[in-house]
Amino acid sequence: MSSPDDHDPSELFTRWWATYTAIDDDDGMSPDKRPAVMAPSGQTWPGLAPRREDAADSSPGR
Repeated sequence: MSSPDDHDPSELFTRWWATYTAIDDDDGMSPDKRPAVMAPSGQTWPGLAPRREDAADSSPGR
């Protein structure tokens, strides 16, 4: 098993997205339903969400 630190999350999700949004005539999905599965990003990986402040770093008055 590899360490999670050995992997770039953005690269991993980009490959995963490309694999699972690829058009495959054998997947049984109708052409009108396919866009809903990939909404709102389509076949292009939208990227990681912005990093949020760690809850442990929150202090009153922020």
